[in-house]
Amino acid sequence: MEKLVGAGMILWTGVMVGVEFMDAPVKFQAPALQEQRWVAMQVGSVLFRHFQKVERVFVALGTAGMALVSMNTGRNRLPRLASFGLVLASVALNHAWVAPRLYDVMQYGIDRRILKKSDVPQELRDKSASLHAWYAALELAKMCGLVGCAAALL
Repeated sequence: MEKLVGAGMILWTGVMVGVEFMDAPVKFQAPALQEQRWVAMQVGSVLFRHFQKVERVFVALGTAGMALVSMNTGRNRLPRLASFGLVLASVALNHAWVAPRLYDVMQYGIDRRILKKSDVPQELRDKSASLHAWYAALELAKMCGLVGCAAALL
């Protein structure tokens, strides 16, 4: 059972890396999307909303798996529970605090059909940069937690 739960953590990490660290940055490099920035924001908004739904399934399955494994064995219990706690805290903060505020910023750009970053008021650009920094930090923490949890399980 530990190996199955550990494999699930690795799968979650792979999905996260694919969506968050590859797909998202690459789409903003497409010339057509650079010219029509609001389209990229709309695509990103849809992508991340769907990823959050998938991530909720990972959270439910991971929590159930961790509960089963923790009842059955005491090996590496503290490291894996601490690592998974980091994952849960990161997901909770991102879903409840950061993502809703980022969606508001993106919606501003989508509603106004923003073509380039300079069309966005400086205050909103600063807010967006701060939120993106929080988002990235929490995603890196989540990735570390997932890898740590998988390592403790495998």
